[in-house]
Amino acid sequence: MSRSRFIFLSTALAFSTWTTTANAVLLTWQNPGAGDWFDGGNWDAGGAIPIAGDDARIANGGTATANAAIQVDTLNLGSTANTTAASGNLVVSPGDLTLNGSLLVGSTTSVSATGTSAQGSLSVDGAISGATGALMLGSNRGAGSTAVGTITADAYTGDNDFFAVGRDDAGGSGTGSMTLTNALTLTQNLSFFEVGFTFFDGTQADGQFSAASGDVTAGHVFIGAHLGSLTVAGDVHGIASLGSGSLTSDLNGTFAVGQLQTNGSGNAVGELSLNGVSGYGAHSVGVAGGGTASGDATGTLIVGTGGITGGSLSIGTAGNGTANASGLVEVTGGNVVLSSDLNIGTNTGSADSLADGTLRISNGNLEVDGLVTVGQVSGVAGTKQSVANLQVSDGQLATGLMRVGNVIGAGSTNASATFHNVSGQVDALQVGEAFNPAGSPNGHVAMTQSVLDAREFVAIGFSSSGNGNGSMTLTDSRLNVGVGTDTGGLFGRVFIGAAPGDIAQVDLERSLIDAAGALTMGDGARLGMSIGGGVRVDDYAAIDAQSAFLGGQLFIDFDFTPLLNSMVFDLIVSGSIDGIFNDFDSVNIAGLVAGYSASTGIEIIDVGGNQVEAYRLRITRDVPQPGTLWLMAIALLGYALYAGIRPTTASRC
Repeated sequence: MSRSRFIFLSTALAFSTWTTTANAVLLTWQNPGAGDWFDGGNWDAGGAIPIAGDDARIANGGTATANAAIQVDTLNLGSTANTTAASGNLVVSPGDLTLNGSLLVGSTTSVSATGTSAQGSLSVDGAISGATGALMLGSNRGAGSTAVGTITADAYTGDNDFFAVGRDDAGGSGTGSMTLTNALTLTQNLSFFEVGFTFFDGTQADGQFSAASGDVTAGHVFIGAHLGSLTVAGDVHGIASLGSGSLTSDLNGTFAVGQLQTNGSGNAVGELSLNGVSGYGAHSVGVAGGGTASGDATGTLIVGTGGITGGSLSIGTAGNGTANASGLVEVTGGNVVLSSDLNIGTNTGSADSLADGTLRISNGNLEVDGLVTVGQVSGVAGTKQSVANLQVSDGQLATGLMRVGNVIGAGSTNASATFHNVSGQVDALQVGEAFNPAGSPNGHVAMTQSVLDAREFVAIGFSSSGNGNGSMTLTDSRLNVGVGTDTGGLFGRVFIGAAPGDIAQVDLERSLIDAAGALTMGDGARLGMSIGGGVRVDDYAAIDAQSAFLGGQLFIDFDFTPLLNSMVFDLIVSGSIDGIFNDFDSVNIAGLVAGYSASTGIEIIDVGGNQVEAYRLRITRDVPQPGTLWLMAIALLGYALYAGIRPTTASRC
């Protein structure tokens, strides 16, 4: 949706003021203290009390109590459309509240309500039903005014088209709270679902919403979002929970939890928990806009088995201002399926800004039809930071190019992607790569009991400009590189470092890297391979590659006691008789029990009837030399003779 269209809809709906129902009688509460709703003396209608078809208003600071169900058309509690302050409260216990019109609680409903206050509360020990139009709870439209509204009930059923809890449009403050013990039920689609939201000249909003369940269709969602004045700092908090419910967009709309707009300033904090999210074109969780944005944006999204299905997803990302961003998304038992890019902790800030993003998925899949960027910096400011984490466990993975901890501009990254019991594929994998000498990358990928297919290539700590810094750990896992049709170029290649100064480390434990192309190791490469027995892959780490260009350091770690006099370990096996080039700069062996010697080197071996080159490790039990054996024999003979002629204790006595 275009921004102009967005503004038009939000304006038209939020600016709708409370009006009485046609042909209805308006009854106004007169008692400034507490009184019985059913006592006609508390109303201005000569002894009459509000009933179905009437409109009721409490604005004089009084509190009405009812010990039975109430039915009216519209209800206004502590809301005002002018400069006159309003305050009103209603307690229904026990009983339900049934409406046939609008419900306004603690809101200023007109731009004319300047420099005033609105306070309202509604407590129903039962259900609320029948409200129509826009629900405005703690919403402020008056410059310099304050609005505070509270609703508690067992359940809420409404025919609303706009839902706002804690909203400020006019440079005052709006504070709203709605707590439902059971379900939120809305019989038509909302245009906006807002909890803690500023717009236009709004500067301060605080919203809280909680329901045990509720499946809501809302075109746009804003939880703890500051889209207010660009010249005045905002302070926005929004906390919402739909329990086992969900949010769905019928407009391919915007979904924001903890958002600070482009060129805006201030603080925005949003938290949302629910079972599922679907249909939104763009998701922002803890996102600070670009331009001249300054301040902090913090967002937390907790999702259950319904997962997230929609367009792009940005978590803890900072634009090119000075604002900090922090975002956390946790999905348990559900899938994350995106039709566009996933960005976690990326930072294009212009100064000392921090972008910090985390996505955790357990017992679910991650499917992204686009790029996956886990920590990245761009731009010219060298003091900005990017911190990012992607964690997927017990699920499947399918994405385009995945980048972890890369730099394409100045600044530093600290990023990781962790996969446990995951099976999946990516187009390619880049970890800790440097594309700008002013950047300091740091990327790490860890796989445990997982299988990952890279269709094109894998690059660890590679640099085209500057110095790379990347690492990868495989435990009981397999990495297949070059899966599918050969596209040429980088197809099937594995890069571990490249230029002098790169820091690139790969550690393998009971794991295999299978590359359809070349394995290339730079001077700064470090390859760690564990040896836990004599069976390739099952017991000791291995690499298969069409060809291998060795370099850097090899670290071999023994974790078992050999039982044979000699053993051979095929660490790296190529695909041809001249498939291995160069050698490691150094080979370091640790953990080998005393009495064994080790050697490494390139040998020609037979694999399936083909002669290929392999980089082998051989261990041999040390055997004493013949000369040494003679000396030992003479020493033993002398000892025996000495023992034979040595006098006993009795003979010496």
